[in-house]
This record gives sequence, structure tokens and C-alpha cells, in this order.
Amino acid sequence: NTDWNQFAKEMGFKLENIKTLYDFALSFAGEKRVYAESLYNHLTENEYSVFYDKNQTPDILGKDLDKYFEPIYEAGATYVIVLMDAYYPKKVWTVFESKHYKDRFGENSVIPIIFNDFILSPTDPLYNKGCLTIDRGKDMEEQINEIVRILIEKMNS
Repeated sequence: NTDWNQFAKEMGFKLENIKTLYDFALSFAGEKRVYAESLYNHLTENEYSVFYDKNQTPDILGKDLDKYFEPIYEAGATYVIVLMDAYYPKKVWTVFESKHYKDRFGENSVIPIIFNDFILSPTDPLYNKGCLTIDRGKDMEEQINEIVRILIEKMNS
């Protein structure tokens, strides 16, 4: 039951050539589930594999959730998409997820999507990162379509 990605990371190997289980993993506060679900639907319609917690419910029953989610956010997805809003830093699971993807900032594999009603602090690790934005006052589907277009372009570059 060795997590080979974790073992390789601990031994100092770069994981650039190792195929990940998912193309994208979504990290979001429950209050933004409608946005996460829309992203999930659009990305999977374009044949990308996406870790979305709601689809894993049968698999996680009875399992240690820390051990289940940790490898996904550390190395199990090519990119982690973070839907950052005012709720995100206050939730137990988003804080847990962020602890496990934080080292990936140096790999340029964390993609922040910032809601326009959230102000980043200069001490926030997302502060100087290239990001996408969502304006809650504008049409959600139009914005999700544009975000998905950009994500597909990034994945193919």
C-alpha cells in the first residue's frame, strides 16, 4: 500500500513524467458548489478527468478521509483549481486541502479562481499568482465557459 508518488517526492524525485490520476482537482467551499459543479460538468464534457468530491461519496464511505484526500491534492491531479471566496479560509476541508497543495505553487500547478467579492491580502500565497476571476454579478455560465476554454488551452500547452 505504498503511495509511490509520495515516496518519490520524499526521495527528492521530480514527478513531471508520472501520469496523474486526474487532470484537475477542485477545491472549494460548499457555498460555491454550483460553480464547482458547473466547472466539473464542462471539463468532463471535454473529456478531462476531474476530482470532484460529490462523485466520490460511495468510495469514501468508511475510509479515513485525511488519507483519502491528501494524495489527490499533493500530487494526484495535474492541476488543482482553487475557487477562492470569503468562505474558503474558514472551512475545515478547504484548509486541509490547501495544506496539501501549498507546495505545488512552486510547480505552477495551482490555478486560483478568485471571486470578485474576495480581496486577497498581500500575505496570501495566491496574492502574486496569475489567476482567473468570477464576477458574481455576471452570467455564471458565460464565465465558466470562458474559464474552461482557458483551462483547456493551459492543459494543451
